[in-house]
Amino acid sequence: MTKENGRLRQIELPANVKIFLPALGALLVVGIIASVMSENFLTSRNILNVLNQAVTTGIMGVGITFILACGKFDLSSAATVCLTGMISSDLCANFGVHWAVAILIALLMGVCVGLFNGFLVAYLGLIPFIATMGTMNMLKGLSLMYSKSLTIFGMPDAYTMWGSSRLFGFLPSGIVVSLILYGIGFVLLSRSVFGHRIFSIGGNTEAAKLAGINVKRTILWAYVLAGLCYAIAGVVLTGRVGAAYPSAAEGTELEVIAGIVIGGTAMSGGRGSHVGTWLGILLVALINNAINLLGISAYATKLVQGSVILIAVIAEVLRSKAQEKRL
Repeated sequence: MTKENGRLRQIELPANVKIFLPALGALLVVGIIASVMSENFLTSRNILNVLNQAVTTGIMGVGITFILACGKFDLSSAATVCLTGMISSDLCANFGVHWAVAILIALLMGVCVGLFNGFLVAYLGLIPFIATMGTMNMLKGLSLMYSKSLTIFGMPDAYTMWGSSRLFGFLPSGIVVSLILYGIGFVLLSRSVFGHRIFSIGGNTEAAKLAGINVKRTILWAYVLAGLCYAIAGVVLTGRVGAAYPSAAEGTELEVIAGIVIGGTAMSGGRGSHVGTWLGILLVALINNAINLLGISAYATKLVQGSVILIAVIAEVLRSKAQEKRL
């Protein structure tokens, strides 16, 4: 509230700030509750652990935010993370491929997955949920066939450093990589013509077409950027764990989407924020960490994750209805 001409005037926050305020509030509330219930929660070691645990899902979230903001969907994120991490690690561990070339191949694989999904959705007009579910199962099958259900070890240090090394002796490299990607994602979505086109398509596809926006190409690029992020997440995850296995990142696709929606990105498109995505995914990681610290059964994690997804979707529906009434 500010005083103007003897009257109190309410301060109007920018729309891009309002988007992620609920996620920020929820994060603070959960953090306070967890710190009261567990004396180990606020230790520097545990906080870094939470941030590190959120790296893979966080990097995936950078890409999926573009897709959800334009009103589309992607279920193939975790399967892409798994396959790209597995093949790139195997190439440099067992085939003598230089680590940089192996990572480049992983990135190209991610781009190819994005191109494939984008072509199915944008140019063939397939329903995103069904199309990317098919891609997800194909990639899972490829991971199992390639690895023969075996775990891959022996990557060189130059490869694993992207997920396991520590800057200044304490800061995990994966956190740095994810923050850089969030900075790039923020600029692309909030400060560029491309981001404006994404929001226009998500808000009203027909109006975007009339405005001269190449809708199909923009959607294709959203999927390509997402695929690139999945590949980076695959390399970082494999480096952090020190091994590649066919069940890596399994089930995280919905966890990521829940975090993104909690962060204020509309599943119907037209609204989104990478700041909100980061806060939402961090909130999910915080809840999982609190469950572990409090010694709650591991089975409860899935229950909580499912509840978080439902709450996020319900909140999004109520938010959309409230916005429609104001209009």
